[in-house]
Amino acid sequence: MITVVLGIMALLGLTAGLNAARDDVSIALVFLLYISLVVAVSLGGGTTIGIASAVVAFFVVNWFFTEPYHTLSVADPERVAELLIFLTVSAIVAVLVDTATRRQVVIEQTSQESERLVAANELRSTLLRAVSHDLRTPLATAKLSTSSLLAQDVELASGDRRELLELADSELDRLIGIVENLLDAGRLQAGVLTATMVSVRLTEVLESAVASLGSTDRRRVLAEPNASDVIHTDQALLTRVLGNLVSNALAADPAGMVTIRTRHDGSVHVEVIDHGPGIPADQRDDVLRPFYRHGDGVVTGGAGLGLAICVGFCEAIGAELVLEDTPGGGLTARVTLPDEP
Repeated sequence: MITVVLGIMALLGLTAGLNAARDDVSIALVFLLYISLVVAVSLGGGTTIGIASAVVAFFVVNWFFTEPYHTLSVADPERVAELLIFLTVSAIVAVLVDTATRRQVVIEQTSQESERLVAANELRSTLLRAVSHDLRTPLATAKLSTSSLLAQDVELASGDRRELLELADSELDRLIGIVENLLDAGRLQAGVLTATMVSVRLTEVLESAVASLGSTDRRRVLAEPNASDVIHTDQALLTRVLGNLVSNALAADPAGMVTIRTRHDGSVHVEVIDHGPGIPADQRDDVLRPFYRHGDGVVTGGAGLGLAICVGFCEAIGAELVLEDTPGGGLTARVTLPDEP
């Protein structure tokens, strides 16, 4: 009850302050401040109150900060998309924060489970970092791109308009990927992941993995599949593994190409090859752990979940993930799939 009262007071105070300065505050900042409020309420009140606060925040933002003001209608179709993204992200964060908090409380009651306590603290910290940075950056960039396209006082060439549209598309894909990784991490930790094994052509999986990337990233991927390879796997899980590996490779070498190569020697091997800085051999086991960032072991610019999720998914489908040097420099991530069911 106290959490509800404090949450209402905080909502009223935040709304009053932002409404008074509405002309000087960007809609992106409004979204972030209300998401932060949802996080705080979820920490104290749990999932139900957190989701309720997300819904209330959605209507408040619509009523006070979306034109036409003081109505629930929205004049700009793109603003509708932004509001829906805001509601979705707020609700997901409320659920994840409450899940992490509940897990931490249970763990703290068992003084002999110190490793689980550390993991819960890291999960909670990573979620907060994702809200404050990883979710904000793509959302703000996509908003800037769409605002530039809608600006009445700026004439843009067709090439510039195309570039802004591709940037917005790429950043929204990045936002979706971050949210999917957070949800997948929860599924793996809860032990509720199940694999549906079917026979599928490897080329179909590779095409799906590349298609999951942003339009700009897809142009930097060279796939060299063996069209005859038929594998027995969970197509969705393997697609996510390869999509994450390619995304990591593209980030490691922002100016270069990433190659996906397959080979068959009794088992089927899929190699994702980049020519970036690589990872020292003594750190390769560490980067496969959740929340680890290559360099100093601390996650500062990303959730640090991509490779750990790849490992969990590979285990679920009976595959193996190994990191090796790329000849001439870089990193090769090799996924070995069983040749038979």
